[in-house]
Amino acid sequence: MLTSDEILEKLYKGASGFRTDVRMRRYSKAAYAYEAARNIALFMELDEDQLTVLFGSRQGEEPVIGLYEEDLALRAQEQCIIHSQTMREITMAEKRWREEEWRKGLERQNIKGKTLSATAERS
Repeated sequence: MLTSDEILEKLYKGASGFRTDVRMRRYSKAAYAYEAARNIALFMELDEDQLTVLFGSRQGEEPVIGLYEEDLALRAQEQCIIHSQTMREITMAEKRWREEEWRKGLERQNIKGKTLSATAERS
């Protein structure tokens, strides 16, 4: 189980992945990452300073830009609407990817098992 410090560290590290997803035009993944980070931060009841570092603030005279930039999050959400993408699609795509990786792993194990059994039969 992760501690609150480990979760907070993952939130900080996840911001770079969020920016990369926006830059690579993986808008649904970026929107999902932003929403997930926002929900986790609110669930953890982070203090105002930590929320400002993560998501920025418009409360002062000068707006503070957070690690999860609001402009990028809005652009990702807007592009999801334009392209009719939903968070469900990204989670289903990840599920299909994980299943495919799992199948590849099984195939690799079967190939190794066959070569090991073949060398055992030869000796």
